[in-house]
Amino acid sequence: MSVLDILGESVGQRLAWTLLHFLWQGLLVASVAVFLLRRISVMNANRHYAVSLAALLTMAVCPLATFAWLSVGTASEAVLVAQTGRIDRLAISDRASVARAQPVMPEGPADTALR
Repeated sequence: MSVLDILGESVGQRLAWTLLHFLWQGLLVASVAVFLLRRISVMNANRHYAVSLAALLTMAVCPLATFAWLSVGTASEAVLVAQTGRIDRLAISDRASVARAQPVMPEGPADTALR
């Protein structure tokens, strides 16, 4: 039994995307922290500590926020599929169109036969 079997494919994909996003997020936070640490004088240890602590806390929150953001996108995609009865890749990739999606109602006998 693999980890994906235990967590489910959707959760596994969100975890993978979260880890990939954290690569650039962590690099950005670290770059800002290094820039700020170089601007602060060596004699001011309290400010060094505060900047380093803020960077670490930000790095701890980034994956949690990313995972939550990806979960919201998955929930709205599920609503779109439930409303329309089909998967529309263009609508799924555009979060704005997912939010304003309207249900598609069958119009003829051929459409009702597919139900």
